[in-house]
Amino acid sequence: MKKMLVSLMLTGAMVLSVGSLVGCGKGFDTSENTLIIEVFEGGYGTTWATRLGELFEEKNPGKSVVVVPNPALTNATVESQIKAGPQYTYTDLYFGTILNFSQWIAAGDEMYPGYDLALEDLGDVVDDIDLASEFESFFTDAVHQTQYALPWASGANGIVYHADVFRDKGWEVPKTTDQLIALCETIKADPEEWVPNTWPGGIGYWMYCTFPWWAQYEGLDNYHKFFTAKDDQGNYSDVQFQQVGRLESMKVLEALVDYESDNSFEGSLSFNHTESQLKFFDKEVNKIAMIPNGDWLENEMKSQNIPTDYEIAMMKTPIISSIVDNLEEVKTEEDLIKVISYIDGDEGATLPDGITEEHPDYLRIKEARSITYSGGFTHNAVIPAYANAKDLAKDFLRLMYSEEGQQIYFEETGGFLPTQSDLASDPDNVASMTPFQKSVNSITADMTGITWVYYNDPIFYKAGLMAYNRTIYAESVLGAIGQDKQTAAEYIKNEYDYVHERFEDYKISAGILS
Repeated sequence: MKKMLVSLMLTGAMVLSVGSLVGCGKGFDTSENTLIIEVFEGGYGTTWATRLGELFEEKNPGKSVVVVPNPALTNATVESQIKAGPQYTYTDLYFGTILNFSQWIAAGDEMYPGYDLALEDLGDVVDDIDLASEFESFFTDAVHQTQYALPWASGANGIVYHADVFRDKGWEVPKTTDQLIALCETIKADPEEWVPNTWPGGIGYWMYCTFPWWAQYEGLDNYHKFFTAKDDQGNYSDVQFQQVGRLESMKVLEALVDYESDNSFEGSLSFNHTESQLKFFDKEVNKIAMIPNGDWLENEMKSQNIPTDYEIAMMKTPIISSIVDNLEEVKTEEDLIKVISYIDGDEGATLPDGITEEHPDYLRIKEARSITYSGGFTHNAVIPAYANAKDLAKDFLRLMYSEEGQQIYFEETGGFLPTQSDLASDPDNVASMTPFQKSVNSITADMTGITWVYYNDPIFYKAGLMAYNRTIYAESVLGAIGQDKQTAAEYIKNEYDYVHERFEDYKISAGILS
């Protein structure tokens, strides 16, 4: 059969299933010899999939790959396509975003009649790749103890800054949130009238910081305990919504985005992600120092008409200063900074008196320093159980995770997949990295990745309970003006009250109560 690597573009106004493109006489082979892939068209782009498709065809004579970019490949789109069944949906492999694959598995044959499970078991693929342990654990279904989805990204998210401006002006990269807030005052005092930050109001990019701050304050064990929705006796309860770290993290966010503080660029609340990024990159005009964003930022902005004289970097997420409330002996900001500097390997750094590398406070701060929001947990690859070319789809995933495939992924996205590969430290790769890529790579090298959505329990993946439910993106109210404005304390109280009033309903929806 003639090779046919095809790249199709779907616009936001033309969100179609692949079935409507290839199933109506469009000339596409939909047999087991043609692998049809839909790829979320976002910050990582889709050229990595196209190149992998070309390589796949070279390695598999007689097989074809069709790559379909889709900017709407989120949970609702993929779920509706899978439910439509093989007579309408011809996609063999999805690379989507924020897919609730646990719910689809829990639904059994209700997802698509005739199949006990709607997704293909990927455990044999996991056996053949070197997936990082925290990702393997995250993607392992609690009931079936195998994987039905895999990550197709892994990078760090956090605060991105103009590294050249910081260097020229002598602004120090903050290690704590108190330092971050103080830095905002320094930036505003600059005679060139720089603005500390900008952000997109309706997307929630500040969660890349607030969730790590919450986890830093509580500790990882307590943070993950939240996503059980159970009390210390193992009973379902909304008590976890009272974790103090939630409030502490929002206090920091309020200080950064409160309208009266003048810390944010005018209009940030109304920006979409592209608008905020364009404002940030045009530093000569807008003079914005920082932006919450992800490892895809530089790659995503390639297609935009941005200035070329920039040097950006991502900072390690500053440790929440109020962590000292939960420490035994490190009780001051000064001592906290000393410990962080020592962990970072800063020249001449020493630990405070009485603190050793075995001290519980040191271990707690070291854990906090590694906590990073990772987009890898929400970039999900799945194969419908009824896919015609499911074997080819699995082989494509194996190729993607191979050294050769990961190299292509790096060359096209600037990032790496979550494996134990040494490609990130390869001298040629390091030499080719931009300053931004190097900064991200240094963070991911020893990060403990977390995310905002864990589908470990039916109350989350079936009933739809989330970490924040009344107003998902806190900055939309903490940075609001007038009657829409909420303080951090009001926001957290409103969130708790909302869940408390509905918690029994969530349990019923999850099948926990009859």
